[in-house]
Amino acid sequence: MKITFTKTTFILIIILCLASIDTGSARDRKKRVRRKYRGVVIKKAEPEQSDTVTVDTVTEKIRPADTLPTPVTVPVSDWPGKKFRLLEKTKMFQRFGYELYTSPHFSDEKTAPDTRIEHANHRLKYEVFNGRTITAVAVQKMAGGEYHITFKADTLNLTVYGKTSNGIIEGIALFSDFAAAEKRWKGKIIFSRRRSIEMFDSVASRFSSVRVSTTEPLFVKRIRWGVTPLPPKSLWLIVVRKDGSEGFIPLNYSWTNVLREDDTEKLPWERDIFEHDPRKLYSWEEYIWETIDNHNICTGMTTEQVRFSWGVPKEMQTVTDRDGRKITTYTYSGKTLRFVNDTLKSTVK
Repeated sequence: MKITFTKTTFILIIILCLASIDTGSARDRKKRVRRKYRGVVIKKAEPEQSDTVTVDTVTEKIRPADTLPTPVTVPVSDWPGKKFRLLEKTKMFQRFGYELYTSPHFSDEKTAPDTRIEHANHRLKYEVFNGRTITAVAVQKMAGGEYHITFKADTLNLTVYGKTSNGIIEGIALFSDFAAAEKRWKGKIIFSRRRSIEMFDSVASRFSSVRVSTTEPLFVKRIRWGVTPLPPKSLWLIVVRKDGSEGFIPLNYSWTNVLREDDTEKLPWERDIFEHDPRKLYSWEEYIWETIDNHNICTGMTTEQVRFSWGVPKEMQTVTDRDGRKITTYTYSGKTLRFVNDTLKSTVK
């Protein structure tokens, strides 16, 4: 039997065959892909990482380790061999120079001064010695508990002399504290316990401050030496906020050459910063944090919460009443707070 195809029939057969081949090819391709990548985890392409470090990306990742060493405070009697940095001064104090002298007799020296490096009273000139280092070579205790110290300057082969006042020499800082501070805080997240960060206009030699929340994370970009005489903090942590703005928090790494505050057992920076998120350290209600950030207090707060908000009281006293309750009073300027079993109950003007 002879089969004949019309032109139309032939075209229809070709179309059907092609459709069948394409469908089969698609199925075969899927099977081949499944066989090829069976057991292989295919990751999605990750977005390129920015070179800019933001506060959000480092908050949990680079908190300081709890195993970092406790800072060592070097008493004046142990200064020989220790190196000190001569700190920058604000403009109004630069003309007085440093409290270091070219003579062991200090300002009582009768010989003519070398006006290139010292003032008429033999104090070192600021513009010559700013940023230089000196090394203590000898210490002698004086009457009244103060110390006479001999230093070797890092320039001019010069021996210079200083004497402590209230146990310190203003304008110098222990050199090794800088490296220790960098190791502890650079690249880390901290929180301002003072609820502010500072600004310094070096041209006008003027300080200003910006309020921040106690719970706002601040990224420590770098460490720099501080500016004296006020505040008496030898190191500045340069910090970055979430919005990219910068400021600094002044602090001391050790108590070396620093006037001790009332709570001498605390670390030198404990009134300035938190090294961990305070919300994780203290599980307080949100309204408590808002009250603290606004420097306010309210009944029901604990003594610790009040100290967070108002700082250390001028006077504090604790007694036990006839009912066995612990009664604590905190006295601030013009106000006395009364706590019962560590809960604020009343305030008296």
